[in-house]
Amino acid sequence: MNTNNETASEAAEEEMTDDEKAEILEREEYHQAMWEAEATETFGPPELRVRKNQRYAARLVRKYSEPVIRGILMCLSELKSPLCAYWLSEIDLKTTPLAEIITPFELCGLHFGVVNSDGTKYTVKISSGYGNAGDGGRFIISREGSCYTIHDTLSLHFC
Repeated sequence: MNTNNETASEAAEEEMTDDEKAEILEREEYHQAMWEAEATETFGPPELRVRKNQRYAARLVRKYSEPVIRGILMCLSELKSPLCAYWLSEIDLKTTPLAEIITPFELCGLHFGVVNSDGTKYTVKISSGYGNAGDGGRFIISREGSCYTIHDTLSLHFC
């Protein structure tokens, strides 16, 4: 019996034979290779996807400024739903490069855009998913100085 503070998965892993561990590793490598093949077919090789994400983030920053984009993302990170907004709460939004946060050119990447803005109110859309599974929404976020507040939820969608 497991008496220390190991998790159930760690305990189960210890009970696996070397052959079982090798089989699991082989399956993980296979699925990772298939995922990468799909991403490459859809958006291009990894280096190209990185450049595309960097260009996309740079365009957002040119149009709205980096503090505005980060402020909006921080505001969205306070939501529990949609899940793609909640996941933002697990990222250091102050220092992580925007092209690593906003990744529309990755499978299941975060899609983020500003649909409309008058300088104090921003209509934003955010989503993440793959195939027919994912979630997202449209929100109106208002800004006073450096404070951002969700003013209205226009829509939420879940697949």
